[in-house]
Amino acid sequence: MRVGRMGEVDVMKFLRMETLKSVNFANAKLDDEGARVLSEEVLGDVRLQELILASNKIGDVGANHILSAKGAVHLLRLDLTGNSLGRAGFDVVSQFLRRDDTKLKTLDLDYVEEGEKNAILVVDAISSNSSLETLDWNSKEYRGEVSEVFVDALIKSVCNDSNFMSMLQSNHVIKSFGSMTDGSYNFWKNYPKNMGRLKNILGINSAGVSVSKRIKEKILSYYLCDDFDVQPFHDMGIALMPFVVGLANMTDTNYTCSRVRKRLLSSVFRIVKHIPELVSLPSPKEMKLKHLEARNAELEKDNLSLKRKIDKLQAEIEQLRGQRKRAYKHGQVSV
Repeated sequence: MRVGRMGEVDVMKFLRMETLKSVNFANAKLDDEGARVLSEEVLGDVRLQELILASNKIGDVGANHILSAKGAVHLLRLDLTGNSLGRAGFDVVSQFLRRDDTKLKTLDLDYVEEGEKNAILVVDAISSNSSLETLDWNSKEYRGEVSEVFVDALIKSVCNDSNFMSMLQSNHVIKSFGSMTDGSYNFWKNYPKNMGRLKNILGINSAGVSVSKRIKEKILSYYLCDDFDVQPFHDMGIALMPFVVGLANMTDTNYTCSRVRKRLLSSVFRIVKHIPELVSLPSPKEMKLKHLEARNAELEKDNLSLKRKIDKLQAEIEQLRGQRKRAYKHGQVSV
């Protein structure tokens, strides 16, 4: 369903249909107040799957209204292309991506404000997200140029090789960063040298195999030669991967390429030194439980802070009521 210009609030009420799955408010001149009405009337009880808000005037406050709405967790696609999100808005998006209950698969942030420095906030949240498959991002300043630092941040989110555990906890489901990774590089002013590696990793994520096999392929592909046949190791447990890498590097030079041997000698031991952690390697359910417990602790802390604010406000209200009663008693206030 496509809607042109923003009409009366009654239009929003009309859209509160249980069967509604997609709404297009592109170029509707929606501002933060319009986003608030939208979040209350459309994203309340309706399980909307697709929400297009491209080319509007939605800022940080509006983004917060949209993503804090009850029904936001059911969205599969959200398009915020060409809006005016600043740092606070990107932070809201980042927090939303970190939620365990979000089902978002496609997020469009083309041509939003500020560019890379704010987009980093979203990139940092990608590694902990298990649903997002496409993040389409270009900044308004983007003219066929993106920094290698930013590409490194994207690589770290999908293949963090700091240690074995960080590799396991990287994002293994995202398949595309939009036109930045899918388009032709012929128009680039300065093509980042590390873009090729990012595309290779996204290729692994896009493979029609299980997440477990993607993880093993990343480990073996990164720490061994590019033409190393990882297929025989797909059925091995993930915990054995550092041993495979170490054995291949130290026993038979045919398993490695001379051009990467120096890198392997340092990186292999960097990963193997974390092998003691594998003795008590948590299962996916245990890792999820640990994450939920940490999230619950954060919520309890927030609830405690909120309760204090409520208590303080109630005390102030009681004080004002007392003052009003005293003023009324002395005839200073008339009913």
